[in-house]
Formats: sequence, C-alpha cells, structure tokens
Amino acid sequence: MSSRIAAFMREDFQFSVAPSVTRWCEENIVLPAKMAPASAGPFSIRRRPMMRSILECGHPQSGVRSLTITGGSQTLKTTCSIMVLAYRIAHSPMPTLILGNSEDWLRVEISEKRLAALIEENTCLRVHKPYDRTKFRSLYMEMSGGPIVFEGINSDTSTSGSTQGIVWICEAAKVKHHDSEQAPEAHPIKLAFERTKEFRGLELQMMDFSPNTPNHLAWKTYERGTQTHFNVPCPHCGHYFPFEFEVRRTGEEDEDLESILEAEQDRAVSDTYRSLIWSPDARRVDGTWDIARVRESARFICPKNGCEISDDHKPGMIEKYEEHHRNASAAMSDRSFRIPSFYAPKVSFGDMAKEFLEKGDLLSTGLQNFYNSWLGLPWSVLSYNVTEKHILALKGVYARGVIPSKPALLMLLADPGEKATHWAVIAAMPNGDLFYIDWGSVVAEKELLSPEFLRARQYYLAGTNEKLYPVVGYIDSSWNTEEVYDICQRSGGFLWPVKGDPRAVGTWNETRAASRTMDVRLYTYSDTQLKDEFYGRRIQRKKGPRIVIPVDADFELLHGLSAQQKDRQTGLWKRVPQDHLGDCGKYALLGSQIGRAAGLLAF
Repeated sequence: MSSRIAAFMREDFQFSVAPSVTRWCEENIVLPAKMAPASAGPFSIRRRPMMRSILECGHPQSGVRSLTITGGSQTLKTTCSIMVLAYRIAHSPMPTLILGNSEDWLRVEISEKRLAALIEENTCLRVHKPYDRTKFRSLYMEMSGGPIVFEGINSDTSTSGSTQGIVWICEAAKVKHHDSEQAPEAHPIKLAFERTKEFRGLELQMMDFSPNTPNHLAWKTYERGTQTHFNVPCPHCGHYFPFEFEVRRTGEEDEDLESILEAEQDRAVSDTYRSLIWSPDARRVDGTWDIARVRESARFICPKNGCEISDDHKPGMIEKYEEHHRNASAAMSDRSFRIPSFYAPKVSFGDMAKEFLEKGDLLSTGLQNFYNSWLGLPWSVLSYNVTEKHILALKGVYARGVIPSKPALLMLLADPGEKATHWAVIAAMPNGDLFYIDWGSVVAEKELLSPEFLRARQYYLAGTNEKLYPVVGYIDSSWNTEEVYDICQRSGGFLWPVKGDPRAVGTWNETRAASRTMDVRLYTYSDTQLKDEFYGRRIQRKKGPRIVIPVDADFELLHGLSAQQKDRQTGLWKRVPQDHLGDCGKYALLGSQIGRAAGLLAF
C-alpha cells in the first residue's frame, strides 16, 4: 500500500476506529446534577487521572473480558462502570443486564439517579432511546443496540433464560449466596456471568463493590484478576509506592481488639512508622485524641526515605501514577483494581486519620467499616497470622547444610507442583524440635531417586566428621498422584506418599493408596490440625517443640514459611502461593508424629 493511499485511508476512514473511552467521555458526556450533585457538568478525569486505566478496559478492542473494581468510599467505582456502559451504548452496544441486591435499590440509585438521568442529559446517548416511551422504563430500557435490563440478583425474575453481552453487578459484596443441601446451587454472581456464554470472546463482565470479608466471591474475583494498584512518586525522592494505611492487626488470639487498636495508635505516632502519621502532641493527658490537632498534623511518610508528604502534594503525585499489577500470573483480559480512599481528591490525610481513630473507638464494628469503606480491604479477625517477625525469630545458630546435634530422624520431604518439585531435608530431634537443614527444587519427582541427587544429600553432624543421610522421606501425592505412587514403590520403603484430607478429624491415619496398579501405604492427615500445630502453636506462639531455620536461611525459605493466616470466623487457612517449603515442614511434622508413634521420638 502506497503512503498516499494510507494517508487517504487515515483521513477518510477514521470513523471506523472507535475513540478511546476517556477521550470520548470527556468530549461528549455531561454529568447531570441528579447523578453528581457535587460535580455536575462536563465529565473530566483531571482530578482523578487513574480513572483512565479503568475506563480504557471498557474499550471493545482492549481485550478485557472481566473488569472488577473495589475500593473505599468516594473513589467513583460506580461512576467508572456507568461511563463504560455509556461508551458501549454509543460504540459497541450489546444486550446488557444490570444486577444489584434488590430491584428497588437498582431502580432508584442506578437507573433513575444515574443511567436514565445520564441518557436524558446527553444527546449522544439520548438518540439511542426508543421512540415509544413505554419501552424506556426504570427497569427496562430498549435501546437501539440492545435492551438494558435491571434485576435484583436474588429476585424471582430469573436471569437463567436470558443471553447477555454485558453483565454489570453493582455492590457485588452485598450479594448473598442462599444455598442448602436440599437445593444446592452455584453462587448468584457465577450464575449471572454465565449469561454471557453466547458472546464468549466479546463479553464484558463488570463488578464493583466495597469489600466485606475475604471469603466472599466478589473479593475472590478481585484476587483472581490483575490486582492493579496505582503507585505514585514521592514528591521529594521520586520513589514510587501505593497510598496505603499499612497498619495491620496481629491477629493473635491472645490479644483482644482493644489492645490491638491501642498498639496501632501508638505505632501511628512513632518515628519509625512508614505511612500515615500525626503529631504525638495530639494525644490529650487523659489518653484521648484531639481530632482537630490530628487532622491538621496528619501527613504521609514515604516508605523509602521517610520524606514527609502533605495533602498539597497529592494531586501532582496522582497525576504521575503508574499501574502495578500485584498478581503477575493473571491474564490481562481479567482486570481488577483496588482504590483506597487515599486517592479521592476530597479526602485528606487528616480525614483518614480521623476516621481510623473515631471508628476505632467502636472496636470491631468501627474498624471493620474503616477497613471496608475507606481502605477497600476485607475485614477478618484472624486466629493466626504468621508475619515476617515470626519467621525471622526462628533463626538458629547453625549454618545451612550442617546438623547441629544428633537427630532422631533425618527426613527428606517433597512437595510436587506443576512447574517443579520442591524438597527439604529436615532433622527431627528426640524432643520433637524440627531443624531445616537444606532445601531446593528439582524439575520432576523422579529426580528425587536419582543417584546424583541422593549422593548430594549428605550432611555433617556439627563438631564431628560423621556424615548423615536422610533415612525416610514423605512426599505429597495430591499432584501427579500415580507418578508419586510409582516413585514411592520404587524407593523400596524410603519414600512414603502423604495426602491432606479435609474430612479428617484426627491428626493422621495410615491407609492404602487408591491405585489400580500398585499397593502402597498412604498417610492421610488433617491439614487444618497440622497447620494449627506447625504455624499457629509452634511458629507464631512459640509453644511446644521448636521450628528452627539456619542463620543463613535465604529468601526462598523465608518466603515459603511466611504469610500464613487462619480466619477465625470460617476456621480456614488462607491459600498462600509458593508456600512449598512451608508444606515440606508440615510433612516433617507429620513424619515426626509417625516417628513418635514408633517410639523414635520422646516429645
């Protein structure tokens, strides 16, 4: 194609290329006072430039099929969704279903106050209305490119028979799953998104909400996505970081919420705190806070160099934002965003400090509202929360590859996975202490029995010339089960398969592997009880026999043991990625319990 023809096509056929969502909205959309009482007028992202990243996900050529927006109050989650929908009405119309917890709320808050008012205000949208006004109602709008239907997600008017190109769920965290053993059914959010099957590859599934608990499907959908945060530069040193409150509850059972809150407040005025702080002088003699003094002295501290940041710096920082995807494994077609209220232009640092202190006075109820509606974080009271300080406290005085004292058992533990099999050599002492000696990974499970690998698993006993080898091994059989069983059988009694059983009520049980080709002894265990003992009692609370790691433990081991949390409400441990070496320790605990039953350990 000649440059002349190309230039002609660019000039005469530009109408075939859909403009960016942000540009079109800013050039064509006027927000009515009914929809935006405090900011009526031409739509603009000038004060909230990070909206661009969210809006462009609504472009039909963006490749985005799932858009999840969660965050605090006044962060324009719903406005972003409305703008995407308005753009689609004008450029890529499809049958659309808008769902909320109740039809009454949808009719008033979403249809009448927002979408209908926006359509009436703007000619570019109004031209797509039907001439027959009976076909443009609060809960049904027969637009030229496809109908827009509003439904209560749990209403009797089922969506199961409809086909939709766009499904938008408003305030998704308020959607409840009413299930029963007599009539089991998928979560309403899943059922709603199933309506887009006929448009697969072209569909858009949108959801916005302020989170409540970490176990709700809405939050899990956010976690499955890109988990995009907006990092901003320090105005003094240029270091990029996200606006976060950064205070975290310890989650330990022996601390009540009042003591936790007090510890957080004390930390918030310390010299070493690296987030929102305020003047120590704001605390009165009686221990209460002078809120006016807190608000005027509140400032944000750069987490890199401790630079002080004021509210005046915020607009310039947000203008230079960068996207940071915390879930690197998510597909870019599955976008999710979290926006704390720090990013709202009308919310000051003082407002955030005031909300924390005043809501904190209400203990659990108030703090939950602060976490949900201001930080955009789910709230949960944790039975156990294994932090970095707990892991660093495990360090002993021996080096990696050296056994500090004579063990009762030296074990090889392995956790197979899709990309690699992680292994660890752990010594069980007569008193039940577990010492990490060595760790690493191999590509395939069968390498665990290779002569090269086994020869390298010799370790000096401290203060002697004696070399010890692992005498028994345990390997998880949840992944690549038949291959693991085969390896265990070929090991001649050295390796034994183990498997967590969610129905198990005891600590562990010996059974037979369910294999058609071999007869292998299998050890099943209660995953919850082993984690309670390993992470909760031994690591966090430092009770009972110890878990010890070498003084030169590397990041791989420290990371593999970290971030374990147990929700007190559900009694479930949170799934943590890349915790293979922690799982190896869990299998070593199981091995020590089996050894104790055989009389090899005395704890």
